[in-house]
Amino acid sequence: MSPVLVNILKILFVAVLYGFLWIVARAVRSHLAMSARPADRTVGGSGVIVFTEPPAESGRILEVERPTLVGRSGEADVTLDDPFISDRHVRFDRVQGRLVIEDLGSTNGTSVNGIPVVARRALDHGDVIRIGQTIMEVR
Repeated sequence: MSPVLVNILKILFVAVLYGFLWIVARAVRSHLAMSARPADRTVGGSGVIVFTEPPAESGRILEVERPTLVGRSGEADVTLDDPFISDRHVRFDRVQGRLVIEDLGSTNGTSVNGIPVVARRALDHGDVIRIGQTIMEVR
């Protein structure tokens, strides 16, 4: 193969690689921007949170009428005995009638429908929330 053709192929490979990275970066940015907007989803029904796991907490209902702190600490509004939950793990609140969740910098993080919570975000009916080994559902 001629050296000119090899150089052209190298340049083409680098261009395709940069194009792929640009597409990935845009997708990540778009995903993060969507989860950071609390007003893009609405809560259907009463917007209560029902604990489904672990079995000891199953069926427990959390109605959010004011800012509600969940964690292991005694100062939390809802105290959970889960070693993977921080003392001040997550806060639920109502903003303009919408149920929202905010991770408070917890060590193990919070996820909604398997997506990490990186900023305050709105919850919708049927969303599954995981903090530590505790799983809850919005109903």
